[in-house]
Amino acid sequence: MSKIQVQTTIDTDALILGAANLQLSELERLVRELDAVIVRKKNLDKNIKERELIRQINQTVLDADQRVRYLMLAEKLENETISADEHPEFIALTEKDEELRNARLKYLIELAQLTDVGVLELMEQMGLI
Repeated sequence: MSKIQVQTTIDTDALILGAANLQLSELERLVRELDAVIVRKKNLDKNIKERELIRQINQTVLDADQRVRYLMLAEKLENETISADEHPEFIALTEKDEELRNARLKYLIELAQLTDVGVLELMEQMGLI
């Protein structure tokens, strides 16, 4: 087995130069090990991104008080009992809800692409539909 002497700090060029001095079998082993390191780092990055997207998906909804108020005002609108003062509030809540839903869909699409799952399947898995 060939050995490479490595100091605590080594730049990439020095590493490549040291690897160039290895026997072919040792160089192939080094490449396999480096490939494994790359895969682990990519998986870690993917897991971190997945968690962040799930957090963002869960935050893109009206809070409980706003949701209750929205539903109450929607019912009043349907029953034609909404007041002139309540109508702008309902419009504002509707716009906020639409903005949040659009952001949520963006995050869902991104997560679906990251996990290689269809958006509807992902929504079913997450209990959203």
